[in-house]
Amino acid sequence: MGKKNGSGGSKTRSFEQRTLPCKLTEPELLKRGEEMAESELQIEKLKLERTDLNNQIRVAVKRRGDLAHVIDTGEEDREVKCEWLKDFKQNCMRLVRPDTKAEVETRALTASERTGDLFEEPVSADGETELPPPPRTPPQRVPRKKRPNPTATASA
Repeated sequence: MGKKNGSGGSKTRSFEQRTLPCKLTEPELLKRGEEMAESELQIEKLKLERTDLNNQIRVAVKRRGDLAHVIDTGEEDREVKCEWLKDFKQNCMRLVRPDTKAEVETRALTASERTGDLFEEPVSADGETELPPPPRTPPQRVPRKKRPNPTATASA
């Protein structure tokens, strides 16, 4: 008898690994449920981190833009202590910066500013109220010695 093509002469078996659907047992279902809950918590945590990172990015982008503007203009805003000066000729108050003497703002004098205080307290350059010097004390009078009255001795 001769051998036929394709019909078993060799007794070797061939296997192949495949991923196929399988029914889960009850403990396996519970374990997958716990894993899913942990994944959900991790997703929420990562979303919060992403929101925080997006806020940090937004702040950094704004700072970069502000710095670019400062570099382009060569100027930046700073707090400067300015002084209000009365200009009676022009009937206005002028806000002047001390470093450049430039006028920052102008407004009309109010009625009370036009009349002014009769008893305004003097103010020093550093903004402190200056006290007036103490009054001078009058010099002490020394009593004079009595001189003899020449007319009184002659008539006696």
